[in-house]
Formats: sequence, C-alpha cells, structure tokens
Amino acid sequence: MALDKQKDLHLIYTSSVEDIRFAKSQQWRLTYYALILMVALMYLKTKYPLCFSWDDVLINSLIPLIAGVAITFLWKMEGDIRRYRGRIKGVRAFLTGPFKNIIKLEANYLERGYKSGYVAIMSGTLVGAALLLMFVPPSIRWPF
Repeated sequence: MALDKQKDLHLIYTSSVEDIRFAKSQQWRLTYYALILMVALMYLKTKYPLCFSWDDVLINSLIPLIAGVAITFLWKMEGDIRRYRGRIKGVRAFLTGPFKNIIKLEANYLERGYKSGYVAIMSGTLVGAALLLMFVPPSIRWPF
C-alpha cells in the first residue's frame, strides 16, 4: 500500500514538473508573439498608412493594449508556476526511498535560476517596445 502511495506522489510530482516547464516556455512564447504583433502593427502603419485620420490613434491604442494583455497573462502564468512549485514541495516532503533519489536530479533544475525577475524582464521588454514604437519617429524606426 505504501508503494502505491509513493507511485501516486511521484506521478503528481512529475506532472507538476512538466506543468512548470510548459508554463515557462509559454511565457517566453507569449512575450515573443506580443513583440512581433506590436512591431508588425507599427510597420504596417508606417509602410501602408490608412486613409483614415484616426489610424494613429487606433494603432497607438492597440499597442499598449497588446502589451497590457500580454503582461497580465505573464503574471497569471507566474502565479501558476508558484502553485506548481508549492505542490512539488508538498510532495517532496512525503516521498521516501527510491523515489526520493529520482527527484533529487530534477530538484536542482527547478530550484535554480528561474525567479520572478525573468517575468519582470519580459514585462519591461514589452513596455519598452510599446513606448519605443509609439514615440520614436518612423524615420528612425524604419531606416529602409
């Protein structure tokens, strides 16, 4: 019976580790695609201006909206990562025997490096790109 409980805990542990890896990769993808979308909007606005007089207002309001939505999702994913880490710490306390040895290898990966500072860097990148695209003249942005 104890071995079944250990297997169940190990399954929860490995599931949580995979969830953390997936959430981390999604954070970087979200940042990448938000930046691409903002740059594409400004490029289209510069190269193919609309016939309307309010296209500047439209594009300049879409860029902060894209950045804001992306930042909101980044911090939501960071909350999910914290929840998964809490689950892992709880499971780690109950694992014994051979299962405890298996998770020692992955513990180093989960404990090092990735902090909320990365999310702050991603958020700052999005805000900086939005400000750059909104306030830098097109001749400097697109020299070609």
